Amino acid sequence: MSDTELIIKPFGRKAHNFVMRPPQEDKRYTVLVGSVRSSKTFCLDAKTIVHLSRYPLPPNAKRLMLGTTKQTLYRNVLIDLFSIVGKANYSYNQSTGELFLFGKQWFCLGAKDEASYRQILGITVGLSVGDEVVEYPKSFLAQLFMRMSPAGARFYGSTNPSNPYCYLKSEVIDNKEFAPDLEVINFRLDDNPNIDARTKAAIVASQTGTYRLRYILGEWVLQEGAVYKDAWDPEENTCTNKTMPIGLKGTGGYVDRWYAVDPGVDHPQATYEFYDDGTTVYVT
Repeated sequence: MSDTELIIKPFGRKAHNFVMRPPQEDKRYTVLVGSVRSSKTFCLDAKTIVHLSRYPLPPNAKRLMLGTTKQTLYRNVLIDLFSIVGKANYSYNQSTGELFLFGKQWFCLGAKDEASYRQILGITVGLSVGDEVVEYPKSFLAQLFMRMSPAGARFYGSTNPSNPYCYLKSEVIDNKEFAPDLEVINFRLDDNPNIDARTKAAIVASQTGTYRLRYILGEWVLQEGAVYKDAWDPEENTCTNKTMPIGLKGTGGYVDRWYAVDPGVDHPQATYEFYDDGTTVYVT
């Protein structure tokens, strides 16, 4: 039995097909999304070992491995990866994030805040593998995609679902412009044959409400307790500058006007302007 067969054997069919498929046959962007313990992250480890570590790139293109922080990346991805490949096949500088895997250089980066995109300014990205992608700031992922200029560049990411208005869902997964270059592979607990029925039942029982919908069923839903959750209708409750009432912002167009500011410490600052015309409040 080969080393590859030893790695792949425990996987379900969906994971096996993804791992064994050469990157040349993958789309530009591949996102593995779904429930916890469904083998998404381990799929990326195996794909990296079997194919991505040997995927040819232009001389100036970089390989990136991403997490919300270098620490979470190490804990969630690299420890398992290293245990599989063995000490003779990698070297890792935890301080700088520089990784050599089967002799190929990777850069391990964290994408925890709006300043994170500066880490990749000026570089050419040929290959990137990301864990917990839904947690990355929009600015980082946008910069990353813009840096993927070489022909054959590939992005692979895994994530649990978040709210349906998250930019990863609304601006990437559901964006028709991404559709020709994007594959989304949905994973569920049943896709992992290594979890026995009793353990699976315990995992399911541990989650209720929104958490069960997101982390067990893999659905993109609003958090329980979200303001206006049950009454929110995107068609009824949103407008644009063109559909906003004419004269609303002018003298006599509103009866009250105020501002709200969330300064932001570990997230972007948000500033809101409110106009109340007596029957409807408009927020910009």
